[in-house]
Amino acid sequence: MAKVTPSWTASAMSGRPDKTSRTYIRRNRRIGKAYAVTLRNPHTYEKQGAGEIAGQNRFHAHVIGVNAFYRRIRADDASPEDRALFEKLTRTLDRQQLYATMRGYLMAKCSQVSDDLTKVIITVGKHVEEIPVTFTPRELNH
Repeated sequence: MAKVTPSWTASAMSGRPDKTSRTYIRRNRRIGKAYAVTLRNPHTYEKQGAGEIAGQNRFHAHVIGVNAFYRRIRADDASPEDRALFEKLTRTLDRQQLYATMRGYLMAKCSQVSDDLTKVIITVGKHVEEIPVTFTPRELNH
């Protein structure tokens, strides 16, 4: 959560005054106003709970699986089946307006992570495939 306040004193700069500051200054050059935004509740990574770390591990596994699948079907030496699957995904992506990238579309609509985080199941139409995933999950540090 942040609070935006008009700031006339810092109208010549944009960004953070220094690396440790919680205040960001942004100047609107079109109208000449500058605004300062101060973070009220910065996220501290030392206080993560078990649920938050489990969510991060699940997301990490999801990204690894989707990226491996995408690299395989996008490769120059891809099999004809993978090339056809890539073309089908490209046509589907072009017909919708919500997702800008194929990876984002695959993450949101076409894939899910198994409960044990060892595989990602990708479903494109009638094509269902399991992509094995290996990574080191984060642990709760307390």
